[in-house]
Amino acid sequence: MGKRVRIVVCGFGRVGRSFAGLLADKRALVERTHGLTLDLVGVGELAGSLLAPGGLPPAETAALYETQHSFAGHADVPRASTLGRDHPAAADQEVQRHAARLA
Repeated sequence: MGKRVRIVVCGFGRVGRSFAGLLADKRALVERTHGLTLDLVGVGELAGSLLAPGGLPPAETAALYETQHSFAGHADVPRASTLGRDHPAAADQEVQRHAARLA
C-alpha cells in the first residue's frame, strides 16, 4: 500500500458534497495509478461536524447530509466525533488531539 492522504472537507454544500461523490468514484483509480489511498476523515459544517480518523464513507456521508442537512443518524456517528456549531473551542481541541495522533 502507498501513502494515505487524509482529507477534511470544510463546508458540505453543493461543492463539498460533489467533491465527496467524486472522491468515492475515483479513489480506487487514484490508488491503482498513483499509490495514494484517499480517505475522507472529516467534514466541517455550520450544523455540526464529523471527525473520524479511520475514515468516513464519502458517498453515504454526502447523501445523508443532502437529505437531512445534518449528520444525525450517520452510521459512523458512534465512532466519530460530532461537534456542534456552539462548540468551536471543543472542536479546535478535538482536531488538535487527532492531528497529534496522526502526525
